[in-house]
Amino acid sequence: MTLKMLGRTLLLWSLVSFLPLSQAHSADIVDLRDYWMTTAGQWSRFTYSYPPGFADITVTLTVEGSGDYAGHYRAGGFITPDPSRYQWVIFDWDATSMIIYATSSGKLDPPAHLPRILPLDQLIDNPLEDDVAWYCTKLPSLTVPAGIFQDVVVWFNLDKNTKPNLVNDLYGLSGLPYGICGAEWYGHSVGQLQELSVDATTGETQWFFALQACGLKKPLPPYLLLLD
Repeated sequence: MTLKMLGRTLLLWSLVSFLPLSQAHSADIVDLRDYWMTTAGQWSRFTYSYPPGFADITVTLTVEGSGDYAGHYRAGGFITPDPSRYQWVIFDWDATSMIIYATSSGKLDPPAHLPRILPLDQLIDNPLEDDVAWYCTKLPSLTVPAGIFQDVVVWFNLDKNTKPNLVNDLYGLSGLPYGICGAEWYGHSVGQLQELSVDATTGETQWFFALQACGLKKPLPPYLLLLD
């Protein structure tokens, strides 16, 4: 099976296994904070469907205890099929923004402010990348290996330098002016449920993974910490 055929198979499987966008229910806006991990100790383990044989990854949310970012959230452990792309991000929230202080690529000076309130079902200007647009919509539920999750946001990334591709067609978004280069699914109060990355020019799958398990690691009581 060629990469293109495998990519199409994975995309078709995702459409069959997870509710298509034609079943999405409409709303005006979404608050991103409602769809992120927000409790220290939350963790999510993901399994790759493509590329095959790639190890599971676990993302954990912690709070920085010291240093320049003390008191801010840190989400880390994300590794893409390119092993050089170990990813983490240090961030926090205010009334209007997700504030990103640093990533695995380095410190952001000044910090980036990502709008936490985004409109649904329309193209959105990306304040972080001029050549990538966003499009968000909602699904009533999504099934992944970890189970069925209600109230799901789908976040599409679109490459402004490409035309609509196979992924646009499969997700009913061929009317958008740009080619989809990625999609991320988020569950209410859970965080990320799955992610698809594609070549915007060809529509071929680069990676696809879904949530295998998630939970909350509670901190040890002080008297147990003293015994450690």
